[in-house]
Amino acid sequence: LAITDHRKYNYRNFAPETGITILPGMEMDRNLRSEYGYRCFHTVCIGPEKGQGNAYEQDQVFESGFVKDQYEYQAVLDEIHAAGNLTIYCHPDWSGTPAHTFAEMKGNFAMEIWNSGCAIENHQDTNAAYWDELLMQGHRIYGVASDDVHYPHGYCRGWVRVNAEPNVDSILAALKNGEFYASCGPE
Repeated sequence: LAITDHRKYNYRNFAPETGITILPGMEMDRNLRSEYGYRCFHTVCIGPEKGQGNAYEQDQVFESGFVKDQYEYQAVLDEIHAAGNLTIYCHPDWSGTPAHTFAEMKGNFAMEIWNSGCAIENHQDTNAAYWDELLMQGHRIYGVASDDVHYPHGYCRGWVRVNAEPNVDSILAALKNGEFYASCGPE
């Protein structure tokens, strides 16, 4: 499980008695200045434990802001990668961001092909059309499912099952190497 509040990094396991492995992470975002209405870039960041190559601090807060395009957002991704984190491009349909826009971003190992919050609350981000488009263009990017919900009725509707030991390093290695599958039901 990764607890990925917007622009606030987390390592903490708030229920250690459960035995759930917590991946350090957050969700980074920037809004786009656009004449085409609301558009944004959202990226989930997950990384190693503190002291194992992760440059972020517990509860480190990042500024919100605007970018003019995907090339300006690339600097945000580059900082995240330099801090030792993997990145996942989030809910492209909800974000109003066409595939040709985020296809130019470098370094995302995966993108959401299912987002429970968007599916339940907005009837969006329930298929893999954007993913198919990127794959047909020759981009190698994995597909993941997530909950990203803000209410209890949406929990445990989308997940990634990894072929890994229950520790942060093993899980991150499996994700990076594509040793996982995403699902919202079948196992």
